[in-house]
Amino acid sequence: MRLLNVFFEQLSLFVDECTQFDLFAEDKVPASDESTFCIAKPMYTNNVLSIAGINATGKTTVLGLLELTINVINGKPLASASSYEGILYRIRTGIGICAVFEQNGEIYVLESQASLLLKPPTNVTQWRDALGFTDESLYHWRKPRKPSKATLSNIDALVGGCELLLERRHMTDRDKSFLSHNVSIATSVTKRDTLCLYQSAFDTHDEVDVSFSGISETLRVFDPSVESLDLKEDGKSCAVFFANGSFALTSVDLLEMYLSSGTIKGLRLIKSAVEVLSSGGYLLVDEIENHLNKQLVNVLIDFFQSSDTNPNGATLVFTTHYPEVLDRIHRKDNVYFLTRDMQTRQVRAIKYSSKVKRIENKKSEVFLSNYIGGTAPRYSDVQALRALVREATSHGTQ
Repeated sequence: MRLLNVFFEQLSLFVDECTQFDLFAEDKVPASDESTFCIAKPMYTNNVLSIAGINATGKTTVLGLLELTINVINGKPLASASSYEGILYRIRTGIGICAVFEQNGEIYVLESQASLLLKPPTNVTQWRDALGFTDESLYHWRKPRKPSKATLSNIDALVGGCELLLERRHMTDRDKSFLSHNVSIATSVTKRDTLCLYQSAFDTHDEVDVSFSGISETLRVFDPSVESLDLKEDGKSCAVFFANGSFALTSVDLLEMYLSSGTIKGLRLIKSAVEVLSSGGYLLVDEIENHLNKQLVNVLIDFFQSSDTNPNGATLVFTTHYPEVLDRIHRKDNVYFLTRDMQTRQVRAIKYSSKVKRIENKKSEVFLSNYIGGTAPRYSDVQALRALVREATSHGTQ
C-alpha cells in the first residue's frame, strides 16, 4: 500500500478545521531523480516528506495523523497509533479522513468518518477506545488510464472517476459482526500489512534494541570512541569495547551510562530505517534533529533519497524545527511549512512548491526570512520578551 494523498476534516487546530497533504510527486520527475518511486508512469511517490514549522504549530499532531491514516488503511484499530492520545484531545466530536492510496497497481479512495460513540460497544472499557467509525465509503478508480496529478490533488474529481465498492452503512449485520467498530472497511482491499514505524522525540532511552545485525558498524558512525558491542546469549547483558582498548560489561537497560542519548537514538533510527527500507514501508520521525548531529541527519535522509539504499520506495516522513535540514532535500514538492495565523491562532499547512517556484532557492533561507509568513516568531513578541528579560536581570547589576 502506498499513501498518495490525505485530507483531514473537523480538526480545530487548522484553518477552516481542515488540512491536506500530498505524498505523490506533483512536480516533474527527471530520470536522474532517485528520491522518488515510480508506481506507474507518470505517477511517482516522494520518498521523503518534511513538515517544518516553529514551536507549537502542530507538527507532532500532523505526524500522528499520518500514522493514524496508514494504520486505518492497514486495518489496524484507531487506538493503535503511537500518538493517538495526542490526536484524541484535539478532536471535539469526531474526525474526517479522506485518503487516496495505491494497492497492487490499483487506485482507491477511502472516505472515513470517525466519531466519539454515544453508545460504545459493551466490550469498550477505556475512553480512548470510544472513537469508532460511524460511516465509510470505499471507491475504486475505474478508468483504464491512471488519474492525472491534478486529479490526484482534487478529491471530488477523483471520486467522480471512481466506482463505489463498499459503504459501511449498507453492510449486513452479519458482515458488521466480523468488523470491529474501530477498524476500517479498507481491509477488504488491503491484504498485506504495510510496515509503519513511528519514533517520538522523547523515547530515546526506552527499549533499546541492540540485537540487530550491524550494531557495531552503526555504533562507530554515531560514536567513534566505541569499537564494538557484543550482546550476550541471555539477550540482557552486553560488552561494550572502546577504541582505546578498554571495555565495560553492563546490562542492556544500563547502556545509557556508556552511550550518549544521541547514539541511542541513532541506533534506534538506523534499525527502524533498515526495516522500512527493506519492506518499502513508512518511517515517521518526530523532531529528526533531536540529539543528532546535522551530518548524521543528512546520512539518514540520503538513505531514502538513493535507489541504492531504497530500492523498494520506502518513505521517510519527519518533522523539524531546524530549516537547515530542509536543504538536504532535493525536491520542492515534498516540503510543508506549518504556519500559525496570529489572529485566529489556527494553523495552515503550506506546500513549499505552491509558493516558491525556483528550485535553486535554499529552503532554509525561505523559512528563516518568513517569506511565506508564520515561519518565525513575531518581531513584537520577541521584543516584548527581550524587555521582560532585561527588566528581570537589571536588578542584579545595581
